[in-house]
Amino acid sequence: PMVPGEIVELDKDSGNAQVTGGNLENVLGWLSGSIRFEDEGLKMIAGRVEWCYVFFITIERQEAEEIRFTGTFDKANNGAADILEALSATGKIGFTRISNNQYTIK
Repeated sequence: PMVPGEIVELDKDSGNAQVTGGNLENVLGWLSGSIRFEDEGLKMIAGRVEWCYVFFITIERQEAEEIRFTGTFDKANNGAADILEALSATGKIGFTRISNNQYTIK
């Protein structure tokens, strides 16, 4: 059983779930209009961006899924492309816009 403060991360491909201690403020930040992540893997971040902005994001390199980032973005002033642009500015990833609602991360 889970306890308050724990987060379940589900891998859609494998069906495996992992329970971790988490920062609920990061997960629920969308309620206050922000997207927050602290030392989170790219796969988890991409999932949150997809959900908040109704976008589809494909990560081409499996090893990129585990690259970790920390950041806070105000949804009113930052779209999905702004978040991906900031992450790519680190030099760890790149991205390509495929259509109005689809991106590929390299």
